[in-house]
Amino acid sequence: DTHLLKINYNQNVLCPDGLKRKAQKQKEEDINAYNHIWLGECRSANDVVIYSGKWEILDYKVDIDLDIQSLTFEGHSKRVRYGIDIGGTSPTAVIELFTHGNCIYIHNEIYKTDMSAEDTTAEMLRVMPLCMSPIAKITGDNNNVAFLNGMKRNRVVDGVEYPALNIKTAQKGQGSVLLGIKYIRSFKRIYVHPRCKNMIMELKHYSYKVHSKTGEVIRDNIVKKYDH
Repeated sequence: DTHLLKINYNQNVLCPDGLKRKAQKQKEEDINAYNHIWLGECRSANDVVIYSGKWEILDYKVDIDLDIQSLTFEGHSKRVRYGIDIGGTSPTAVIELFTHGNCIYIHNEIYKTDMSAEDTTAEMLRVMPLCMSPIAKITGDNNNVAFLNGMKRNRVVDGVEYPALNIKTAQKGQGSVLLGIKYIRSFKRIYVHPRCKNMIMELKHYSYKVHSKTGEVIRDNIVKKYDH
């Protein structure tokens, strides 16, 4: 007869506390990697999807006061952040988010084709009026600096004149995409408001490449799709 017993680090009374903390951190950041590395489970198809197991849809509530340009969540005033990815043949995408309790809350989105710099600014002012807050952080794609510069102008929208948006250009270099993924995965959870349908679609499909012969997940190579 054969008696099969599976033992992991959490049954090892001699496992150092440092390794236990490392395992717990991995569990919070990437449950699929934790199951594979620390519990010895097989990789699954979900490992291909970059943010698999890391996010969920949540219909949460916030209080917005446009008079003082503030967003409050669970009694805490939050700094709102914006990311702009300028479309060429693909849509231009803008997301509005804030962080709370080491979690990311994706609050709103713009996702449209054939948008000029003026169109994008006007849409942000209509859909995301807190972008005018003096503490808002707006970061734009550095692949089209001329487009971003076109957004940094005073605008008249619906008869109201607005000052220029305070947009900073993202600093990208070799490996910046993978570093960005690692940074986002370091958050405990990503919550996405149900109205952000395109963000939900991208989180479901944004994936690593897979070796055509071995089926191995290539974690330093990203499929160039669903990548706003």
